[in-house]
Amino acid sequence: MIIRTVMVLDSPEVQEPLEVISEAERRFEVLRKTIGWFLGPIVALVIYILPLPDLSPKAHLLATILGWVVTYWMTEPIPIPVTALLGSALCAAVGLATPKEVFAPFANPIIFLFIGSFFIARAMQVHRLDRRFALWILSLPFIGDSPYRILFVFGVITAFISMWLSNTATTAMMFPIALGILGALKRLPSGQMTSYSTGFMLMVAYAASVGGIGTLIGTPPNLIGTGLIREQLGVKITFLKWMALGVPMLLVMYLVLYFLLVGLHRPAIKKIKGIRVFIRSRREELGEWTAGQINTTFAFLVAVFLWTFPGLLALLYGTDSAVYQ
Repeated sequence: MIIRTVMVLDSPEVQEPLEVISEAERRFEVLRKTIGWFLGPIVALVIYILPLPDLSPKAHLLATILGWVVTYWMTEPIPIPVTALLGSALCAAVGLATPKEVFAPFANPIIFLFIGSFFIARAMQVHRLDRRFALWILSLPFIGDSPYRILFVFGVITAFISMWLSNTATTAMMFPIALGILGALKRLPSGQMTSYSTGFMLMVAYAASVGGIGTLIGTPPNLIGTGLIREQLGVKITFLKWMALGVPMLLVMYLVLYFLLVGLHRPAIKKIKGIRVFIRSRREELGEWTAGQINTTFAFLVAVFLWTFPGLLALLYGTDSAVYQ
């Protein structure tokens, strides 16, 4: 598969990668979507006809709709969000539940927490606040030019940012910074460069995944899981309580990840020459703090305080106290 990444430079604030696919891939995408248009209803019809005695009539009908929706998600003849709404609309149309019941989850507080966290994450990306934070940490004197320390700290930064942004967005943001750091290794023999570079890029991907478990908003499954626990078991997990469980797990998993990558991709050099120049030049490109960066930082800190405040009240007064309730 041939994919080239280009940058949109129309705006000084936003740079988004665009994927340019080959002609063969374009034809495959067209074929996949065309087949998907017809495959979805066919899969639904097959499931509907199949005898499934263990399922109630409504469950059988729901399985039929689910088969259609999953097929459309895989083949994407229509956008994925539209497919999600299609499934809900079909459930209401065939009488599995009333429209009010079907669409009630869209008004769940978790959805609004999703929206708010996405707003903050997008603001950080637009104003390059995430990049400013990452480059500031990498420029600290104690890090120096040691490949071990750079790998460790770079992974810590990635995991920390991923606690507050989505794993995918964090990886996309840290990827070009990682490539710039590895650019200082071009003078090394290809074998030495390949091993360390591989470990470095793997650190970007895995550290983002590890960091996602640190907070409730780190990755969507966290919120979905706590929502199900609250609905099914009546147990409320606060933001702070999740962090009390998630952060220790994050630390252990990160240490295992670091030593594993160092063991498998041990650097053959003691210093990465030119890394300080690269980081300094990237920080200079960001310039002075902008009003957008200051406002985004303030909004982020306020949001974190409000997310953790109920947990602090629970620790101080107990979950049964009137103050917490």
